[in-house]
Amino acid sequence: MRREKPKKRGILVGFVSAIVTALLVLLVALATAVAIVPAVTNGVALTVLSGSMEPTIHPGDVVVVKRVNDPAEIEFGDVITFMPNPNDPTLITHRVIGFTNNPIDGPGFTTQGDANNAPDEPILAKQVRGKLMYTVPYVGWGSNWAKQHAPWLVTAVGIGLITFGAWSVLASKRRRTPVPTQAEAPSQGPAQPAEPAGPQAATAAPPITDQPPAGAPSHVGPAPAVDRPADAQPALRLSAGRVPQVVSTGERGK
Repeated sequence: MRREKPKKRGILVGFVSAIVTALLVLLVALATAVAIVPAVTNGVALTVLSGSMEPTIHPGDVVVVKRVNDPAEIEFGDVITFMPNPNDPTLITHRVIGFTNNPIDGPGFTTQGDANNAPDEPILAKQVRGKLMYTVPYVGWGSNWAKQHAPWLVTAVGIGLITFGAWSVLASKRRRTPVPTQAEAPSQGPAQPAEPAGPQAATAAPPITDQPPAGAPSHVGPAPAVDRPADAQPALRLSAGRVPQVVSTGERGK
């Protein structure tokens, strides 16, 4: 009998594989959005800490901004990231609601947070660090946590990937192992003769032997002597169940 494979094990393997695959795809997509794209476009990814731009941007979101070389690239309604004071490392991301033009310092901008009731102090073009390209919702908290625990996170991810890879290889080998059928399985003892199917079943033929059948004489003695001419041919003496032998019925006369 063919042994059935456990269905629960196959379902569990498929479920775990689907989850791991989805997580890997998600991680690759996040890495592309937060790290690869900013590096290629000469941009930067920043984590939003306050709710001044809600409901457009929430705390914990990651904003990816592209550096601006020409102030003319910034238009009304754009969201920009800037330093509130020159040479201040603090960054603010607000929306442009107006333009200024200082004869000494050059063009500038007026900004305001979507959730704020009043505009910010005007800023100069040299205070702008970049213009918003897109946001990645709620990834900032995880990004900050990952930066603080990077060594432990890398170790845990590495161990998890190695464990999953080894488990996948073992599961694949088990699926490829052939299951023996009844014909291939070793016998448990000597084979028993099959029972006759019914009264019409043919009986086994008697074994071939050199013994005479029951009731027949075991040996046929020599035939009675008969007067024959001296040159007569020798007669054959038969023995039941044996090869005929040549015997002489008399001596040739001299």
